[in-house]
Amino acid sequence: MPNRKTQPFAFLLILLSTLSSLSQTSANPAFPPIPIDATEEQVHQAVALVRAGLNLAPKTWPEGARVAVCLSFDVDNELLWRRKPEPVPLSQGEYGATTALPRILDLLDRHAVPASFYIPAISASLHPKMIQDILQRKRHEIGVHGWMHENLASVEDGAKEQQLLTQSIDYLTRATGKRPVGFRAPAWEIIELPINWIADDYPYYEPDSSGSLPDPQLVFDVYKGEFDAAYEEHSLFILTLHPHISGHRSRIQALDRLIDYMKSKPGVWFATLEQVANYVKAQQGKSLVNKISD
Repeated sequence: MPNRKTQPFAFLLILLSTLSSLSQTSANPAFPPIPIDATEEQVHQAVALVRAGLNLAPKTWPEGARVAVCLSFDVDNELLWRRKPEPVPLSQGEYGATTALPRILDLLDRHAVPASFYIPAISASLHPKMIQDILQRKRHEIGVHGWMHENLASVEDGAKEQQLLTQSIDYLTRATGKRPVGFRAPAWEIIELPINWIADDYPYYEPDSSGSLPDPQLVFDVYKGEFDAAYEEHSLFILTLHPHISGHRSRIQALDRLIDYMKSKPGVWFATLEQVANYVKAQQGKSLVNKISD
């Protein structure tokens, strides 16, 4: 068996392999590849869809906080295996609703911090108790995460995509008693508040690895490094987790230590993504007013 000295190297090899497989998605017909003989104008047109545009990062956070921290959970559960609904993987997804989510909610209660939960409508239908358990805490956000975790890039039909979005919003509105504000696309196939695979649990712990990925301490170190940099830059740290992945015992312990560490720093604002979006929007409004008055 490899000793602990070889673990970081093995972790790096596994991580690079996992990230490579995540990036090797099939081409989307709506966005054809850029050929090597494309003109400069064609290249500019192709990449114009993702120009960053205005820098919306606020100069300050509420009450002078140095950094905003958003803990977010994609509650996919069984729907990740809808294309191959076999008993063992389905049970791994069910674990997210029956065991992992209560464990996560208890952890957030102990730390008294809010979180954003993005739930596919059918996932909520399979486990309706999840909604009530989240809502009774009165500090968390519930947002839309598709109808059944469909990859929007593969829908290739604007009307169908709109239908799925509308029925997802309608379902969660009825289930929560409030129209959801947040929307996180399954597979992150649209523009949103800045998230990335580095601060996501899936590349490190994804279920098909059968538990062979690294010691949670190594993942803790990655998350801590991302938070530390955000803290120094006075910016935003968004952590994206999945209950059926990070809700296991050793992994939730690492999350517990991470929250403890972040809370030990002065000037950390724990917020939902809705709160961050509203704050940034308000700050941009003030900036516009100031420019007009100048």
